[in-house]
Amino acid sequence: AYAKVGNRRIKSQYCFSSDSLFNLVNRQIGTIHKSDRALTKYMILPNDNDIVCTCTACKAIGNTTVDAAPAVFNFLNSLARNHKKLSFFTTAYVTVKEIPPFKAADNVGLFYSTINIQKGVPIEDSKYFKDFEHDIKRWRAYLNNVYIWDYTVNFDNYFDIYPSLKVTQKNLKLYKKLGINGVFLHGSGYE
Repeated sequence: AYAKVGNRRIKSQYCFSSDSLFNLVNRQIGTIHKSDRALTKYMILPNDNDIVCTCTACKAIGNTTVDAAPAVFNFLNSLARNHKKLSFFTTAYVTVKEIPPFKAADNVGLFYSTINIQKGVPIEDSKYFKDFEHDIKRWRAYLNNVYIWDYTVNFDNYFDIYPSLKVTQKNLKLYKKLGINGVFLHGSGYE
């Protein structure tokens, strides 16, 4: 179930072509959904690090040393085929970078992370806008369900007061214009 880099298995990341990992997750999703039919959306993503599995199977699917998107989307597609009434999401974040060369299932979606975009300035007014717009248009062409994982604070000053209402308002209008399905606003989880 763990990523292989070179000749080593690394327990801090997953191998998304692993049958063991798939069987475990597939079984757990069935169990969770049976216990509560309202639980229809599942987020599955690599751990928050830059490790990408480059085992023979993951490389055959299309993984590179920096991009796990092919194996992750293949994994999600397999779950989506087994659970047609459920939705499966991952994130465009750290090691999920490029759109895979194969079609995503209709019940697969993405949360696009804005963590690398400067906060305190509306995206449309920033140097990041053209790249952001290009990325979103590409992901929207690939997937029916694209959401934004937005940050209401800059993580350099995570615990500070960070007024963001006007910026967030302008960004929400941009997201709607670009066809985004929804937004998760990530802020400080503390007082």
